[in-house]
Amino acid sequence: MGESLLGLFKNLNRTMQTEKDKDNIQVMLRVRPLSEKEREEGARVCVRIDERTPNTIILDNKPDAKIFTFDFVAGETTSQEEIYDNIARPIAELTLEGYNGCIFAYGQTGAGKTYTMQGLGLDVSLDNDQRGIIPRVFEFIFRSISANKKANPQLTYLIRCSNLEIYNEHIIDLLNPSSGNLLLREDLKRGVIVEGLSEEFVDGIDDCVEIIRRGSRNRHIGTTAMNIESSRSHSVFTIFLESKINHDGIYQIRTSRFNLVDLAGSERQKQTNTVGDRLKEGCNINKSLSILGNVINALVEVCEGRSRHIHYRDSKLTFLLKDSLGGNSKTSLIANVGPASSSFSETLSTLKFAQRAKLIRNRVSINEDSTGGLESLKREVLRLRQELTQARGILASYEVEEKKRLSLYSPRGTVGSAFLALSPICGPKTRVLPSPHSGRGQRTIDLEVLMKQCMEVLTESEMHIHQELTKKEEFISKIKVAIEQFSKNELQYRLMMKLYCSR
Repeated sequence: MGESLLGLFKNLNRTMQTEKDKDNIQVMLRVRPLSEKEREEGARVCVRIDERTPNTIILDNKPDAKIFTFDFVAGETTSQEEIYDNIARPIAELTLEGYNGCIFAYGQTGAGKTYTMQGLGLDVSLDNDQRGIIPRVFEFIFRSISANKKANPQLTYLIRCSNLEIYNEHIIDLLNPSSGNLLLREDLKRGVIVEGLSEEFVDGIDDCVEIIRRGSRNRHIGTTAMNIESSRSHSVFTIFLESKINHDGIYQIRTSRFNLVDLAGSERQKQTNTVGDRLKEGCNINKSLSILGNVINALVEVCEGRSRHIHYRDSKLTFLLKDSLGGNSKTSLIANVGPASSSFSETLSTLKFAQRAKLIRNRVSINEDSTGGLESLKREVLRLRQELTQARGILASYEVEEKKRLSLYSPRGTVGSAFLALSPICGPKTRVLPSPHSGRGQRTIDLEVLMKQCMEVLTESEMHIHQELTKKEEFISKIKVAIEQFSKNELQYRLMMKLYCSR
């Protein structure tokens, strides 16, 4: 029981040490090299990375250059592995712990979004440096699952994958394109789901890569003046993870969802020279990205404390990814830009979009549930009650010590008596006693003289006691949080017992 309580306090400490801004959307910027066409046209580079501050990018502009700062900035020489380590791996680790995750690739058409997410060479071999984030995530997840199973044989995993595209505001299952336009529905427990979407169970990396290959073959692509293989739809690849472990008859179940989103690129008809179906596709792409921008702006205003209605339902993309944008998800955005001056306006628009998205703050929580037999639930309730009693006992003892500490500063306490003894020396105006909650007070004598007198009165042992009690005050607040957690768990198991008995 003591070990379990200690473990909870350790987890509590780890949670409290997490900085608040870690729940903000993490934003990375990636700058691709100049294309052959841009070199032939003699385009100049308008984007450069500040060497003094690596995560800062400078956009050349007249009269003054524009400066943007992000969580990570990748230049032309940044490898696919560095991109994965800085953006995708932290989220993949959290997904295995039961948190939802999402990664967006956003930017102008031809900026390298599909290359970042999927990479090259999957049709030939998995063992190549050009593979993107999605196959690397697969490798990490299955490697971690194998290690976790060896460490705990009772731990089991279940993994499913789905792959869809949003083409001209139609949702198409890339694993079963003949199913037609699928519908979105919002479920109270599962969130926004796609009715009739294929979800295939996978046992290894090869199964996942095969799903990517099938999806890539069925995805809508086309040729424009800016990109030979331009994605004409938004692609969403989702990994569903479920882990289950048995603790003395109590099954602890954790579920998570990891969305890997390759957005179609924004484009201008003047640059892409599109007509007919390509022009219609471009209009729908720009419309959905515009709605995404409006949703981002509304979410930023909500995070700043304003009351705003967020129009998720204006687009299939924003409605499908509602939780990833402003809900229970660890989300990262990869903004891809081109360095050529001919793409200045689109690059500036992408940088401003990424800068706004960085201000969004999500509320992330672990997706965990428990189930088991009646006797197991009773034992778990008993264990929680014992730990709750122990925690309350610790809290009571520290409250007693807190009262003793406060009594030290009373007029009759040790420190107070010493200051009263000093008052004939310093004068009647120095009878203002220090308090653990007071600031400078109304001191009318010189601060240096008062500090000398305090150091003469306070012995080394009293100062040590004061420091120890300060530390214990912090620990008291942690114990209170632990007690609340115990109470919630106890209530949860009691409700489960009632449901079990009612059957």
